[in-house]
Amino acid sequence: MSDNFFKSLGLLLVLGTIAYLMDVTNAKDKYKKCIRNKKVQAVHWGHHFLNVYCQIGWLFYHPIFLIPFLIFPYALVLQWTMNDSKCVATQYVYNQCEIPEYESLRDLLKFTGLKDWKHFTLIHRCSVIIFSCIAAYKLMYIM
Repeated sequence: MSDNFFKSLGLLLVLGTIAYLMDVTNAKDKYKKCIRNKKVQAVHWGHHFLNVYCQIGWLFYHPIFLIPFLIFPYALVLQWTMNDSKCVATQYVYNQCEIPEYESLRDLLKFTGLKDWKHFTLIHRCSVIIFSCIAAYKLMYIM
């Protein structure tokens, strides 16, 4: 494995952990019922890790990150579309922690205010297509 791979993985781990910690520390009262449940917290952290990957995975130059990036964001958009714009991981964590379903996950997009944009869903789904094209182009270039 190259240094590029380990740097990319390290960046994803750090950003995923930061996103998870930002969520948990900014909503301590909401997670108090399940903060000690390791399975719930593993799903919660994994959700933030995957969320960060789906936002920035196209930036990397290693095939191990670019190839799955061509699949995961589309799979997630399909899952949201089939599940009334709700994430199954968020629903699981919220059910376990008894958090009302109407609350949105406090991820990096929420903290930056992007989720509050009027046409966020359309912009977000268009960005998935654009970023996938960039990832595909990079794959052709590095393979």
